[in-house]
Amino acid sequence: MMKNLFILTLSIFLLAGCSTDKPQTNEEANTDELGKIEQTDNTKAIREMENSEDKTKDGTQAVGSCNAVAENSTCVEYYGDFWTEPQMEIMCEGSGEFSTDPCPNDMAGGCNTGTETMADMVVWMYLTSDGEITSQSLKYAKMACDANASSKWITTK
Repeated sequence: MMKNLFILTLSIFLLAGCSTDKPQTNEEANTDELGKIEQTDNTKAIREMENSEDKTKDGTQAVGSCNAVAENSTCVEYYGDFWTEPQMEIMCEGSGEFSTDPCPNDMAGGCNTGTETMADMVVWMYLTSDGEITSQSLKYAKMACDANASSKWITTK
């Protein structure tokens, strides 16, 4: 029984790799290469645009913050219209000190989620406290932030 299952599985893998497509001619191969070049040029242009975007927030537009720098090296700034004072206080309850002022300025970087939306907010990370953020964990925080399509890593104020 196991031998038959093994042979069946092996056959499926072998047949899946076979194709009846004819080999490409030189003209078809050149066309594919041109498409790859055009795609590479487009990718470069998009990256240049992304790098030229303003990736900072100065705190002047923040409607409130939740400062937990002393406890865990983070501070959340709320920007969008969604954030009312009661909602920000509830979000901050038990995790930091709520304020209608922006976060302190000595942050190492932050993850901006919901950019330019009504729920826009930034989680700033600090290396200056005795909290949990280290230069090594900051690198991974940036990678995690950038991996999310609805967020981007931004620089200090």
